[in-house]
Amino acid sequence: MAYEAGEALAEAIALAQAWSARDARGYTRSVVAKGLEVLIGWVLRRHTRKLPDMTLPSELTEVLGGPAICFLTTLMPDGSPQITQTWVDTDGDHVVINTVTTHQKMKNIHRDPRVAVAIADPAEPSRYWAIRGRVISSTTEGAETHIDKVAHKYLGGPYPWFGGRDQERVMLTISTDKVHSPHG
Repeated sequence: MAYEAGEALAEAIALAQAWSARDARGYTRSVVAKGLEVLIGWVLRRHTRKLPDMTLPSELTEVLGGPAICFLTTLMPDGSPQITQTWVDTDGDHVVINTVTTHQKMKNIHRDPRVAVAIADPAEPSRYWAIRGRVISSTTEGAETHIDKVAHKYLGGPYPWFGGRDQERVMLTISTDKVHSPHG
């Protein structure tokens, strides 16, 4: 595995050097930077050891059964955080978020699946959990039915299709690497 990772990284560096040479012939630095980002991301995703999933605390799972306050953070191409308030759900083992395929967070997740999620109890917002994890699954299958379920939790009725019915919904399943809560 280490040898494969070394070979892949050497390939990425060689390609980056070739792209840098092309840069002198008219390519912009942003094209070179994007190529490096894609190659390094590929190497890291392919050759990084998967951490075992952590179990969600039972108190958090209970809060996720109601209309919890949630903020999802993804990483922009330059590494800066992009944060979105969103509805949240759970399958009992993972945090589940339903979104639209064309939103910025989806572009970010396709490039880098690492996320941070902050979830607070709406009855007591100072009772919160900070989660570091990664999106392990994204599927459009069942996403429309799921958004109606989540809308009932948050709105008390079916999803009103805020952005129009032509949106393609996607469910994101987030595996937990670390959970922090000041309340234990």
